[in-house]
Order: sequence, then C-alpha cells, then structure tokens
Amino acid sequence: MAQAAKPVYLIGNWKSHKTLTEAEEFVANYSGTSDHVVAICPPLPFLPRMAELLKDKPLLKLGSQDVSQYPYGAYTGEVAIEMIKDFASFVIVGHSERRRYFNETNAAVAAKARQVIDAGLTPIVCVDEPYLESQLAYFEKNEFERMIIAYEPLSAIGSGKPDSPEEADAMAQKIIQLAAADVPVLYGGSVTAENIASFTACSNISGALVGGASLEVDSWTALVSKVS
Repeated sequence: MAQAAKPVYLIGNWKSHKTLTEAEEFVANYSGTSDHVVAICPPLPFLPRMAELLKDKPLLKLGSQDVSQYPYGAYTGEVAIEMIKDFASFVIVGHSERRRYFNETNAAVAAKARQVIDAGLTPIVCVDEPYLESQLAYFEKNEFERMIIAYEPLSAIGSGKPDSPEEADAMAQKIIQLAAADVPVLYGGSVTAENIASFTACSNISGALVGGASLEVDSWTALVSKVS
C-alpha cells in the first residue's frame, strides 16, 4: 500500500499589519484553492470578523499570532485561549520576535503551548538555532504529537535571505529526532512564491510559516499555487 502524502501547512503571519478594512478586502479578494492546509493569522482583534467572513471560504483557516500563558482570569491586558478557541484552529507561540522584543522565556512559550493543546487547538511552536535543544527540552513526546514546529533561522527573518532548502531540511530532521515524534516541521524566514516549492519538496519539511509574502492577496495566492 502506498504511503499517504504528508500534510502540507501554509501559514500566513500578518504580524502587526493591516487595518480591519484591509483585512476584510484581503478575504473578499482571496479565491485560492489548495489540497493543503492554508491559514492566515491576522492581528488578534480581527479574529471574530475574519471568522465570520471565512464561513464562505472553508479552504482558508484562521490562526492567532499569540495567546496568554495564563488561563481565563484576572490578568490585565492578556488574551486567554478561551477568547480565541471559537475562532482559530492554530496559535503561533514563541515567535522569534516575541522572544526578542517581549523577553518570552522557554518556560512561558511552553505554558502557552499547553494552554492551546488543552483547548483542543494546534500550537505552532517557533524555534531557532542555536537555541534549538533548550527550546525543545520543555516539551514531552505526547505534546510534540499535538503540535506543529516552525523552524526560523534568525538570519532569515525579514532579511530577504532565506536559509538553503538543504540546511532547512537538515534542521527539520534534527527537530524530529529531538522530539522523538512524527511532528510536522515548517520552515519560516523570507519565504516567497519563488522559493516555497524548494522547501516543501524537502522530505522533512511539512510547509512554511510565511510573513511578508502573506500580506498581499496576489502574492499569497501565488505562493499557495506553487505548492503541488
């Protein structure tokens, strides 16, 4: 019996871009189709409105860019998973920008991932080199089996200089070995429509976490269409 093809995840991270009107226009103009899992992660305040608009576009899923490490309760300014779970399928945690600018620790990232898992959603846990082993050490095998990992080489984030597919594939293989689980590994860092296929063709890479190329509907549609 032939082995089933691995799922491919294409996750667009909009970061702190777009007004609500611009986000609505993106969804209205998106008409891409794919056999893969395609999701956008808009600014968090837009999630309810995006979920409403995407009822007519089931092939485009939603994710959140972050979540509180704490449960529902007296945590001023935080957004608990209970406030997200009705709208999102995925939650990004531990993005390199969160670690760098907001001093998120490995323990905090793990706590966020567990909030997501306990709510029945899928965390996309971002890791980078040279901190890979210490970042992964905070998780157990049963947790790896319920998450996606996004490998982000710090030199490639927003630089326009992506890692080579060969190096990214080797890092993905290392992550899978460290996790001792068949965890999907995405590549993130200057991904475009021109280079996406070279990454998804790698045997250990299961998709991409995409920043800038996900912001415009034309570039996002082109990128999605390049993944066979």
